[in-house]
Amino acid sequence: MDNYSDIIGMTFRQVRESRSISLSTASKGVLSKSQLARFEKNESQLRASALLQLLDNIGAAPEEFFHILRQYDIDDSSKMFDKVGIYEQESKWIELKKLYDECVQKFEKTLNLKFRIQAISIKAILYSHKEADCLSKNEKDFIIKMLYDNVNWGMRELRLFNCTLTQLPYHMSTELMEDLLKKGEYYRNVPENRKLIIMVLRSATWNSLYHKDFGHGYQYKEKIREIAINYNDYFAWIVSKTLAYSCENERENWSQALMELDELSEIYNLLGADFEAKNISEERRKLINRIKK
Repeated sequence: MDNYSDIIGMTFRQVRESRSISLSTASKGVLSKSQLARFEKNESQLRASALLQLLDNIGAAPEEFFHILRQYDIDDSSKMFDKVGIYEQESKWIELKKLYDECVQKFEKTLNLKFRIQAISIKAILYSHKEADCLSKNEKDFIIKMLYDNVNWGMRELRLFNCTLTQLPYHMSTELMEDLLKKGEYYRNVPENRKLIIMVLRSATWNSLYHKDFGHGYQYKEKIREIAINYNDYFAWIVSKTLAYSCENERENWSQALMELDELSEIYNLLGADFEAKNISEERRKLINRIKK
Protein backbone atom coordinates (compact mmCIF):
# COMPACT_ATOMS: atom_id res chain seq x y z
CA MET A 1 0.00 0.00 0.00
CA ASP A 2 2.86 2.44 0.71
CA ASN A 3 3.66 2.62 -3.01
CA TYR A 4 0.16 3.99 -3.67
CA SER A 5 -0.40 6.19 -0.60
CA ASP A 6 -0.28 9.38 -2.67
CA ILE A 7 -2.98 8.27 -5.14
CA ILE A 8 -5.47 6.27 -3.02
CA GLY A 9 -7.66 9.31 -2.33
CA MET A 10 -7.60 10.40 -5.95
CA THR A 11 -8.55 6.92 -7.09
CA PHE A 12 -11.38 6.72 -4.56
CA ARG A 13 -12.79 9.99 -5.87
CA GLN A 14 -12.60 8.69 -9.45
CA VAL A 15 -14.57 5.55 -8.50
CA ARG A 16 -17.08 7.52 -6.42
CA GLU A 17 -17.78 10.06 -9.16
CA SER A 18 -18.03 7.37 -11.83
CA ARG A 19 -20.98 6.01 -9.81
CA SER A 20 -22.52 9.47 -9.29
CA ILE A 21 -22.32 9.13 -5.50
CA SER A 22 -22.15 12.30 -3.38
CA LEU A 23 -19.61 13.06 -0.67
CA SER A 24 -22.41 12.88 1.91
CA THR A 25 -23.47 9.39 0.88
CA ALA A 26 -19.92 8.11 0.60
CA SER A 27 -18.81 9.43 3.99
CA LYS A 28 -21.96 8.50 5.96
CA GLY A 29 -21.16 6.77 9.25
CA VAL A 30 -17.39 6.80 8.60
CA LEU A 31 -16.15 10.40 8.67
CA SER A 32 -17.28 13.92 7.83
CA LYS A 33 -17.71 15.31 4.30
CA SER A 34 -14.77 17.65 4.82
CA GLN A 35 -12.55 14.80 6.00
CA LEU A 36 -13.44 12.75 2.93
CA ALA A 37 -12.81 15.74 0.68
CA ARG A 38 -9.35 16.13 2.20
CA PHE A 39 -8.65 12.43 1.70
CA GLU A 40 -9.69 12.62 -1.95
CA LYS A 41 -7.28 15.53 -2.44
CA ASN A 42 -4.49 13.41 -0.92
CA GLU A 43 -4.21 15.88 1.97
CA SER A 44 -4.76 13.13 4.55
CA GLN A 45 -4.65 9.35 4.87
CA LEU A 46 -7.07 6.82 6.35
CA ARG A 47 -6.80 3.57 8.21
CA ALA A 48 -7.49 0.49 6.15
CA SER A 49 -10.68 -0.22 8.13
CA ALA A 50 -12.07 3.25 7.29
CA LEU A 51 -11.23 2.83 3.62
CA LEU A 52 -13.06 -0.50 3.52
CA GLN A 53 -16.13 1.14 5.07
CA LEU A 54 -16.04 3.91 2.47
CA LEU A 55 -15.80 1.36 -0.33
CA ASP A 56 -18.83 -0.40 1.11
CA ASN A 57 -20.72 2.92 1.10
CA ILE A 58 -20.16 3.37 -2.64
CA GLY A 59 -20.76 -0.29 -3.47
CA ALA A 60 -17.22 -1.00 -4.66
CA ALA A 61 -15.58 -4.31 -3.83
CA PRO A 62 -12.04 -3.96 -2.39
CA GLU A 63 -10.71 -6.20 -5.18
CA GLU A 64 -12.17 -3.90 -7.83
CA PHE A 65 -10.81 -0.77 -6.16
CA PHE A 66 -7.27 -2.08 -5.77
CA HIS A 67 -7.31 -3.36 -9.34
CA ILE A 68 -8.10 0.18 -10.55
CA LEU A 69 -5.48 1.57 -8.17
CA ARG A 70 -2.90 -0.81 -9.62
CA GLN A 71 -3.66 0.38 -13.12
CA TYR A 72 -2.78 3.96 -12.27
CA ASP A 73 0.68 3.03 -11.01
CA ILE A 74 1.64 6.71 -11.13
CA ASP A 75 5.17 7.59 -10.10
CA ASP A 76 8.06 9.58 -11.47
CA SER A 77 8.36 7.05 -14.31
CA SER A 78 5.74 9.04 -16.24
CA LYS A 79 7.93 12.15 -16.28
CA MET A 80 11.00 10.08 -17.06
CA PHE A 81 9.34 8.41 -20.06
CA ASP A 82 8.08 11.79 -21.28
CA LYS A 83 11.70 12.90 -21.30
CA VAL A 84 12.73 9.71 -23.11
CA GLY A 85 10.09 10.38 -25.77
CA ILE A 86 11.37 13.91 -26.35
CA TYR A 87 14.99 12.75 -26.59
CA GLU A 88 14.01 10.04 -29.07
CA GLN A 89 12.01 12.43 -31.26
CA GLU A 90 14.88 14.92 -31.29
CA SER A 91 17.53 12.19 -31.83
CA LYS A 92 19.37 13.22 -28.66
CA TRP A 93 21.18 9.92 -28.25
CA ILE A 94 23.90 11.21 -25.93
CA GLU A 95 21.28 12.52 -23.48
CA LEU A 96 19.35 9.27 -23.76
CA LYS A 97 22.48 7.24 -23.02
CA LYS A 98 23.17 9.40 -19.96
CA LEU A 99 19.64 8.76 -18.78
CA TYR A 100 20.21 5.03 -19.27
CA ASP A 101 23.42 5.18 -17.20
CA GLU A 102 21.58 7.04 -14.42
CA CYS A 103 18.87 4.36 -14.28
CA VAL A 104 21.48 1.59 -14.16
CA GLN A 105 23.32 3.34 -11.30
CA LYS A 106 20.08 3.90 -9.37
CA PHE A 107 19.15 0.24 -9.71
CA GLU A 108 22.60 -0.90 -8.55
CA LYS A 109 22.35 1.44 -5.55
CA THR A 110 18.74 0.76 -4.51
CA LEU A 111 17.82 -2.57 -6.18
CA ASN A 112 14.49 -0.94 -7.00
CA LEU A 113 13.05 -2.81 -10.01
CA LYS A 114 11.53 0.41 -11.30
CA PHE A 115 14.99 1.60 -12.31
CA ARG A 116 15.88 -1.69 -13.99
CA ILE A 117 12.66 -1.51 -16.02
CA GLN A 118 13.49 2.06 -17.03
CA ALA A 119 17.05 1.10 -18.01
CA ILE A 120 15.96 -1.88 -20.12
CA SER A 121 13.27 0.20 -21.83
CA ILE A 122 15.76 2.94 -22.73
CA LYS A 123 18.30 0.40 -23.98
CA ALA A 124 15.64 -1.18 -26.20
CA ILE A 125 14.80 2.22 -27.69
CA LEU A 126 18.48 2.97 -28.29
CA TYR A 127 18.90 -0.42 -29.98
CA SER A 128 15.95 0.28 -32.31
CA HIS A 129 17.95 3.30 -33.55
CA LYS A 130 21.22 1.33 -33.71
CA GLU A 131 22.63 3.32 -30.79
CA ALA A 132 23.10 0.37 -28.40
CA ASP A 133 23.54 -3.40 -28.35
CA CYS A 134 20.48 -5.61 -28.32
CA LEU A 135 19.06 -6.74 -25.00
CA SER A 136 20.97 -9.55 -23.32
CA LYS A 137 19.41 -12.95 -22.66
CA ASN A 138 19.24 -12.07 -18.97
CA GLU A 139 17.36 -8.84 -19.75
CA LYS A 140 14.95 -10.61 -22.08
CA ASP A 141 14.31 -13.33 -19.49
CA PHE A 142 13.56 -10.63 -16.91
CA ILE A 143 11.02 -8.98 -19.25
CA ILE A 144 9.32 -12.26 -20.13
CA LYS A 145 9.04 -13.35 -16.50
CA MET A 146 7.67 -10.00 -15.40
CA LEU A 147 5.09 -9.73 -18.17
CA TYR A 148 3.91 -13.32 -17.86
CA ASP A 149 3.83 -13.31 -14.05
CA ASN A 150 1.85 -10.06 -13.67
CA VAL A 151 -1.74 -10.80 -14.58
CA ASN A 152 -3.01 -7.26 -13.97
CA TRP A 153 -0.85 -4.91 -16.03
CA GLY A 154 -0.51 -1.24 -15.20
CA MET A 155 1.42 1.62 -16.80
CA ARG A 156 4.72 0.05 -15.83
CA GLU A 157 4.09 -3.18 -17.75
CA LEU A 158 2.53 -1.37 -20.71
CA ARG A 159 5.55 0.90 -21.10
CA LEU A 160 7.99 -1.98 -20.78
CA PHE A 161 6.13 -4.11 -23.33
CA ASN A 162 5.80 -1.21 -25.77
CA CYS A 163 9.54 -0.50 -25.66
CA THR A 164 10.72 -4.10 -25.88
CA LEU A 165 8.15 -6.19 -27.76
CA THR A 166 10.16 -6.17 -31.01
CA GLN A 167 13.08 -7.83 -29.19
CA LEU A 168 11.03 -10.63 -27.67
CA PRO A 169 10.52 -13.91 -29.53
CA TYR A 170 7.68 -13.18 -31.97
CA HIS A 171 5.43 -15.98 -30.73
CA MET A 172 5.72 -14.62 -27.19
CA SER A 173 4.84 -11.08 -28.22
CA THR A 174 1.72 -12.35 -30.01
CA GLU A 175 0.73 -14.43 -26.96
CA LEU A 176 1.06 -11.41 -24.70
CA MET A 177 -0.89 -9.28 -27.16
CA GLU A 178 -3.68 -11.85 -27.31
CA ASP A 179 -4.00 -11.71 -23.53
CA LEU A 180 -3.80 -7.92 -23.47
CA LEU A 181 -6.62 -7.52 -26.00
CA LYS A 182 -9.01 -9.27 -23.62
CA LYS A 183 -8.57 -6.58 -20.97
CA GLY A 184 -10.98 -3.84 -21.95
CA GLU A 185 -10.95 -2.39 -18.43
CA TYR A 186 -7.69 -0.65 -19.33
CA TYR A 187 -9.64 1.71 -21.59
CA ARG A 188 -12.63 2.22 -19.31
CA ASN A 189 -10.92 3.00 -16.03
CA VAL A 190 -7.75 4.90 -16.87
CA PRO A 191 -7.54 7.22 -19.92
CA GLU A 192 -3.74 7.40 -19.57
CA ASN A 193 -3.59 3.64 -20.09
CA ARG A 194 -5.72 3.95 -23.22
CA LYS A 195 -3.01 6.00 -24.93
CA LEU A 196 -0.38 3.51 -23.85
CA ILE A 197 -2.53 0.65 -25.19
CA ILE A 198 -2.78 2.43 -28.54
CA MET A 199 0.99 2.85 -28.62
CA VAL A 200 1.47 -0.85 -27.82
CA LEU A 201 -0.97 -1.81 -30.57
CA ARG A 202 0.88 0.46 -32.99
CA SER A 203 4.23 -1.16 -32.14
CA ALA A 204 2.69 -4.62 -32.41
CA THR A 205 1.21 -3.79 -35.82
CA TRP A 206 4.57 -2.64 -37.17
CA ASN A 207 6.17 -5.76 -35.74
CA SER A 208 3.55 -7.98 -37.40
CA LEU A 209 4.06 -6.30 -40.76
CA TYR A 210 7.82 -6.80 -40.40
CA HIS A 211 7.18 -10.52 -39.89
CA LYS A 212 4.67 -10.55 -42.81
CA ASP A 213 1.97 -11.59 -40.35
CA PHE A 214 -0.89 -9.61 -41.89
CA GLY A 215 -3.53 -11.44 -39.88
CA HIS A 216 -2.33 -10.11 -36.54
CA GLY A 217 -1.43 -6.77 -38.10
CA TYR A 218 -5.02 -6.24 -39.25
CA GLN A 219 -6.35 -7.45 -35.89
CA TYR A 220 -4.30 -4.89 -33.95
CA LYS A 221 -5.14 -2.12 -36.40
CA GLU A 222 -8.86 -2.89 -36.06
CA LYS A 223 -8.58 -2.80 -32.26
CA ILE A 224 -7.25 0.75 -32.47
CA ARG A 225 -10.14 1.63 -34.77
CA GLU A 226 -12.55 0.17 -32.21
CA ILE A 227 -11.04 2.35 -29.47
CA ALA A 228 -11.29 5.39 -31.75
CA ILE A 229 -15.01 4.76 -32.36
CA ASN A 230 -15.91 3.92 -28.77
CA TYR A 231 -14.09 6.87 -27.22
CA ASN A 232 -14.06 9.38 -30.10
CA ASP A 233 -10.30 9.45 -29.62
CA TYR A 234 -8.55 11.47 -32.35
CA PHE A 235 -5.13 10.08 -31.47
CA ALA A 236 -6.54 6.59 -32.01
CA TRP A 237 -8.11 7.66 -35.33
CA ILE A 238 -4.79 9.03 -36.60
CA VAL A 239 -2.84 5.93 -35.55
CA SER A 240 -5.55 3.66 -36.97
CA LYS A 241 -5.59 5.32 -40.38
CA THR A 242 -1.79 5.55 -40.53
CA LEU A 243 -1.49 1.82 -39.85
CA ALA A 244 -4.35 1.02 -42.24
CA TYR A 245 -2.45 2.82 -44.99
CA SER A 246 0.75 0.94 -44.13
CA CYS A 247 -1.06 -2.42 -44.17
CA GLU A 248 -2.67 -1.78 -47.57
CA ASN A 249 0.52 -0.31 -48.99
CA GLU A 250 2.52 -3.36 -47.84
CA ARG A 251 0.03 -5.65 -49.60
CA GLU A 252 0.03 -3.39 -52.69
CA ASN A 253 -3.70 -2.78 -52.37
CA TRP A 254 -3.35 0.64 -53.95
CA SER A 255 -6.97 1.79 -54.16
CA GLN A 256 -7.55 1.05 -50.47
CA ALA A 257 -4.22 2.66 -49.55
CA LEU A 258 -5.26 5.86 -51.34
CA MET A 259 -8.60 5.85 -49.54
CA GLU A 260 -6.88 5.52 -46.15
CA LEU A 261 -4.60 8.46 -46.99
CA ASP A 262 -7.58 10.59 -48.01
CA GLU A 263 -9.38 9.84 -44.73
CA LEU A 264 -6.23 10.56 -42.75
CA SER A 265 -5.91 13.90 -44.55
CA GLU A 266 -9.52 14.72 -43.60
CA ILE A 267 -8.76 14.10 -39.94
CA TYR A 268 -5.72 16.38 -40.00
CA ASN A 269 -7.70 19.09 -41.79
CA LEU A 270 -10.46 18.79 -39.21
CA LEU A 271 -7.90 19.25 -36.43
CA GLY A 272 -6.30 22.19 -38.22
CA ALA A 273 -3.01 20.31 -38.53
CA ASP A 274 -1.97 21.92 -41.83
CA PHE A 275 1.64 20.70 -41.76
CA GLU A 276 0.60 17.04 -41.27
CA ALA A 277 -2.12 17.37 -43.93
CA LYS A 278 0.48 18.72 -46.36
CA ASN A 279 2.75 15.74 -45.65
CA ILE A 280 -0.13 13.34 -46.35
CA SER A 281 -0.81 15.10 -49.67
CA GLU A 282 2.83 14.66 -50.60
CA GLU A 283 2.68 10.96 -49.63
CA ARG A 284 -0.44 10.59 -51.78
CA ARG A 285 1.35 12.16 -54.76
CA LYS A 286 4.28 9.75 -54.35
CA LEU A 287 1.95 6.77 -54.14
CA ILE A 288 0.12 7.76 -57.32
CA ASN A 289 3.45 8.10 -59.16
CA ARG A 290 4.49 4.69 -57.87
CA ILE A 291 1.23 3.15 -59.11
CA LYS A 292 1.68 4.67 -62.58
CA LYS A 293 5.11 3.11 -62.87
